[in-house]
Amino acid sequence: MNKVVRERFKGIDRALKIQAKEYERRLKDLNGEGKRIKANQEKSISVEKFEGTVNQLNGRIDQMQKDIQLLNDGAKKAEGRGAWTERYIPWGIVVILSIITILLSYFQVRNEL
Repeated sequence: MNKVVRERFKGIDRALKIQAKEYERRLKDLNGEGKRIKANQEKSISVEKFEGTVNQLNGRIDQMQKDIQLLNDGAKKAEGRGAWTERYIPWGIVVILSIITILLSYFQVRNEL
């Protein structure tokens, strides 16, 4: 019976040594893991902060779309008034440039005489 008990204790000792080696291996793997986790947490943001930012940006986009719609509506209203200016301003510019050209030619010819 003593032999059986001794063998049992030897088996337990071997198992404890194997378990100790496994714990040592796991600790080596975990060494520095806390620092790595903390560094990753510093680089990332929380879900709440992300969702808050998304909601804020969606609000800004909605406001910009409303502003664009107001500008488009105003442009449509001004088209009736703007038709006159689009039609006559280019002709006015042509007339003014023609008058300036005629005057410059006149003064250039006068200086040559």
